[in-house]
Amino acid sequence: MILIFGVSFCFQFLLRYGSVNSDYIMAFTIGLMPITILTCHVFIYKLIPSFLLENKLMQFVIWSITTLLGSAMLTIGFLMAVVAYLPNFRAEQLPPSTKNYPFLLAAMWIIVAATSFLSLWKQRQITQVENLNLEKLLAEKEVAMKNQELSLLKSQLHPHFLFNSLNTIYSLALTNAKETPETVLKLSDLLDYTLYQVNQPTVKLPKELHYIADYIALEKTRFDDSLKVTFNHQLDREDYLLAPMILMPFIENAFKHGKAMQHHQVIEITLIVANDTLKFNIRNSFEGQTEHSGIGLQNIQTRLNMLYPERHTLSIEQNDNIFDVNLHIKGLKPVEHV
Repeated sequence: MILIFGVSFCFQFLLRYGSVNSDYIMAFTIGLMPITILTCHVFIYKLIPSFLLENKLMQFVIWSITTLLGSAMLTIGFLMAVVAYLPNFRAEQLPPSTKNYPFLLAAMWIIVAATSFLSLWKQRQITQVENLNLEKLLAEKEVAMKNQELSLLKSQLHPHFLFNSLNTIYSLALTNAKETPETVLKLSDLLDYTLYQVNQPTVKLPKELHYIADYIALEKTRFDDSLKVTFNHQLDREDYLLAPMILMPFIENAFKHGKAMQHHQVIEITLIVANDTLKFNIRNSFEGQTEHSGIGLQNIQTRLNMLYPERHTLSIEQNDNIFDVNLHIKGLKPVEHV
């Protein structure tokens, strides 16, 4: 309907110039309008989507020329076969513009070109909106899948941590150690943190450090003087946020190496946070061969890639019976910036 109105208005305006007979103007408008609309329809619904938008430029040019020549033949045929049979036809009363075939064809083709351009512009706008909606939908699905995968990885931490902790309690119970009740209470606190805080996307770094310190104290009850653990940490501010239990697999792995050692084991843990960057290092001695494997380390590598993409570096080395892990995480955010 908009196309019909636009074409009619254009022809009325073009043909009225220099005319004194409105009957001829109406006849020309009614006759040329279907030809122009048909030509526009071919361009909008066939040539543009089938050739131009598909980058088939040569075919688009060939079929465009064919279509325009066809519309020219129809226009000339209309002028010669229809207008001459109008009642009381007098050639001298024809509007000057109708006697100029090139002008009529050029006017019609300009209308076709303008209409096709507007249609192409509108189609591109619609396509852009559809692409934006599709990208938004894909992003939402990706976030949902990422959250599901993170939830699965976090759920794996629970049995992994519980397995290690129960081994500690079991070792104490076998010896009827007096530390058993206190250790069970400490384990209860650790499990409370593990079950509830780990479900949060981030926790304050001091909470995570307190958890690590409690875990170290729990693990040390399994060893006598054969184990020496140092845990040094320094923060330039107390409100940094960190993904919960992101460091624990490395610490658990260090204590796991100590089980097989027959001599003194040393574990050195250093954590420094300054200028929004976390630097974590853990070194432990071991005997025999060890592997960079296990649920914990595989889990942490996946979580780091998901939570801190292109913001972390992780290196794991073993030399001279020393297992050395270095982790750097950039761009830590304080509470007020979240």
